[in-house]
Amino acid sequence: MEKKINDFLTILKTENDKKEALFLLDDLLENLFKTDGSLSVFIKKSSQSPVAKSVISLLPDGWENPQDKDDLEKMIIKIKNTVQNLKTVNITVAVNPNETMLQSLNDWASKNFESKIIFDVTVNPEIIGGAIIVSGGTYHDFSLIKRLKDVMEAGKNEIIASLKTN
Repeated sequence: MEKKINDFLTILKTENDKKEALFLLDDLLENLFKTDGSLSVFIKKSSQSPVAKSVISLLPDGWENPQDKDDLEKMIIKIKNTVQNLKTVNITVAVNPNETMLQSLNDWASKNFESKIIFDVTVNPEIIGGAIIVSGGTYHDFSLIKRLKDVMEAGKNEIIASLKTN
C-alpha cells in the first residue's frame, strides 16, 4: 500500500494538484456510505481527471461495493492525511509552467529535499526568467532580473564611464 501511495504522490506537483486530491478524497469519503448512487456519480465525474484516476487506482479491487467500508474509510483517511502533510514550497516563475517544467521542478525537488514537495506556483513575468523560491521562511532569488540588476550594480561606474565617452 505504501508503494501505491508513493506512486500516487509523484503525480501531485502543485498546490492545485494537492487541493484537487484533497477535494476528491473528501468527496469520496462523503459518498462512500451513501446508498443513493452518489458513489457511481463520483466515479463517472472522476474519470475526467488524472488526479482522480490516480486516487481511484489506490483503492483495492471491488472498492465500489466493499464488504467492509470501515477499512476502506480508514485507507482513504490515511491517504488524505498523507496528502495534507506534504510540504509546500512557494516558487515564482516568469511563465505559466507546462508539464515538462513541472516535472523538472519535481525531479529537482526529489534530489534536494528529503520528502515529497508540492509547489505553490506564482507567475510573475517581471522576473524575466529563473525563479524565486521560498521554503520554510528562507527566500532565494534566482531570477534573471535580479542577476541583471546585480551585474548593472557591479559594473555601474564602468557603464557610466563608457556612456560618457560615447
